[in-house]
Amino acid sequence: MSPEEKSRRRKQARKSGNRPDQPTATLSKALTVTLAIAILALALAVRLYGINSAPLWHDEAYTLLAAELPPAQIVDLLKHDSGPPLYYFLLHYWGVSLFEESELAVRSLSTLFSILLIAGIFWAGQRLYSTEAGLLAALIAATSPIQIHYSQQVRMYTLLPLVSLASIYFLVRYLQTSQRRYIALCAVATILCLYTHSFTFFLLPVHLTLILFEGGRQKRWKDLAVMYAVVGFSYLPWLPVFLLQLKNKDPIAWFSLFWQDWGPLEAVAWTLSSFSPGGAQPLIVDGFNVPAFGRVGPACFFGVLVVAGVAHLIKTRWSRDRLGALCFSAYMIVPLACSVISSVLISPNYLAGRVDQMVFPAFCVIAALGICAVPSWNLRWPMVGTMLILSALTLQQFYGRDFAWGAREVSDFISARIQSGDPIVCTGLTRTSLTYYMRRHGGRAKMFSYPRDTAQHLGYQNNIKLLENPDYLAAEAQGIINDMRSASAPGGRFFVVLGYALMVNKPLWEKLSATADLELLEPPSYVGPQNGNNGVVVLRYQFKK
Repeated sequence: MSPEEKSRRRKQARKSGNRPDQPTATLSKALTVTLAIAILALALAVRLYGINSAPLWHDEAYTLLAAELPPAQIVDLLKHDSGPPLYYFLLHYWGVSLFEESELAVRSLSTLFSILLIAGIFWAGQRLYSTEAGLLAALIAATSPIQIHYSQQVRMYTLLPLVSLASIYFLVRYLQTSQRRYIALCAVATILCLYTHSFTFFLLPVHLTLILFEGGRQKRWKDLAVMYAVVGFSYLPWLPVFLLQLKNKDPIAWFSLFWQDWGPLEAVAWTLSSFSPGGAQPLIVDGFNVPAFGRVGPACFFGVLVVAGVAHLIKTRWSRDRLGALCFSAYMIVPLACSVISSVLISPNYLAGRVDQMVFPAFCVIAALGICAVPSWNLRWPMVGTMLILSALTLQQFYGRDFAWGAREVSDFISARIQSGDPIVCTGLTRTSLTYYMRRHGGRAKMFSYPRDTAQHLGYQNNIKLLENPDYLAAEAQGIINDMRSASAPGGRFFVVLGYALMVNKPLWEKLSATADLELLEPPSYVGPQNGNNGVVVLRYQFKK
């Protein structure tokens, strides 16, 4: 083949988004569509199964209560938090009227984003690499327990990988084709990503990497400059809130506990393990009781696939299509590397099993390419079967989990005893989920927080900082008792929910016990999951007449 013919084929391939040496698809269109639908159906089934079984925990309930507010009040509330508002806005317009119907109703938005993510992973893998790669990547995403977990959570961790994937895919397509519709779509996706999670700032170096390898060579700087100007201008309304959030370290102070325990290498290892079907999950996700091999086996299996996928891309594409060889490797590695470096040098922001969801699509595609690097389907099928078996073993544990503190049980317990006007004192982070389930019972009891400042930021509580100031905790305990004197119904009754932050709550318990005109109406009641790990103690008091 002459050099002119090779050059012509490269240009033609770049316009279509395929590599010049890509073989003809081995799967018919009808079979491809059938398999894609089957994977999406499987994904939907495993995401809907048991979606009502686990009660909303405090992060979910906080998100839900925030989304009930008008948009302007959502923004004001998030000034005390650490995240952007897009998911809250979408949840608000998804249907406030559904919020008290069931867990399925409030979690369905995340489930929808998860299904769209799987479809997007298939589309990107097929368009940029091959039909087989797209289908295998979609299957990995469909059966990955961590994404099944987040598809059943009222949180933004299915939306984040969806919009980040769109941002990278449309940038790559623009660099391949020079069609401005792709750069417009990239701008929209990047804006949505920035308004979904601040971790998106670590996605921008991926853009820069890809542009330096491909964009500058083709003199597209004007289009790119306009795109980033639009992205920057669109972010300006949120910038003052983001700067306020940077000053407030409390919402992410607990990150440092995991970072001190893990360190950089173990944090990345937890990311690989949590992404892998069958892999163990970090405690923040909910450490499933997987077998002993659960941490090492699946992580090693998929680690080998990822390495094989990167090596396959370099071997088959680097000389002809650097962008195709680089884009998903950079998408996976660069944000995690930036986060690790900033966590070491500035402050911890890398939380395996949560913020790393942004690069989850890249993991799926590269692992799928690792399977495709195996020359024969006679060898690939056992690998796919192993992946499905590992996932099934983990999901068996996942569906039986209950890492919430028992808000449903506590609301049942209190609702059976509460009388009109009885207030409830919530400790720690119990208030949001208890508020939600008390509403499901048709009651809107007056809720109080201990410490009282927690009412200003119900999504987090810095227990380490609180324990450094015992005098403050003692004063807050006395303040709560005084509040109950004025807020209680004529009968003087009120409830106290003592949560799992035992040392922080100890001053309140001591003050209650030492108050002479208080009496317990019944013995302290442990309420919560039967395993005894996450429940709370409910106290019912009355002021003596």
